[in-house]
Amino acid sequence: MPLRDCLYMFQLYQNYIDRQELDLYSSALLKIPTPRLVVFFNGQDKMKNEEERILRLSDAFEKPEPEPSLECRVRVININFGKNCRMMEKCPKLYEYAYFVGKIRENQALGKTLEGAIGEAIEDCLAQGYLTELLTDYRREVIGILLYEYDEKKHLKNTYEEGVAEGDRKRGIRTARNLYRKGYSPQEAADILEEDEKTVAAWYKKWSKM
Repeated sequence: MPLRDCLYMFQLYQNYIDRQELDLYSSALLKIPTPRLVVFFNGQDKMKNEEERILRLSDAFEKPEPEPSLECRVRVININFGKNCRMMEKCPKLYEYAYFVGKIRENQALGKTLEGAIGEAIEDCLAQGYLTELLTDYRREVIGILLYEYDEKKHLKNTYEEGVAEGDRKRGIRTARNLYRKGYSPQEAADILEEDEKTVAAWYKKWSKM
């Protein structure tokens, strides 16, 4: 995740430099916007009991150094319902989103289908006055996006497990590589595949060199 955010940040800086017509070779000190890298996390397994954590680019370096020449710190904030309550109080929409996702999972735990769980969560939110505009004007789009996201992750997880179960480890790893190409972080891929994060990180490290 820090590597991906780092690449995004460099692209933004390049665009900023081009727009402002700054001279990178000038002897004068160029002032640039101060970056703040934040990721909102609502996965179910990792960070289950954590409010937040800091991820560092240097953790991925082959040879760790006490003071790395290049560093990128990403603040990962847990926005699962019930976490970071003070932040939720200051940002009602974030609270409403966390409530919505929490209701979907709660409905699924009760045995409802994904589509049914989403539908009931929407009705619950509307009754509470949460995300009213979004869930009223774009209800169909919201359902479509959630169904696609959940189904894609489920499909990738099932494909991976089938490959491993049949002894076709290569097929399982190809599924993990598909997640790598789609931009999923090792942590996110490990969550989907229910695989050890260190194992997935090792695969990512290998593919990044190809």
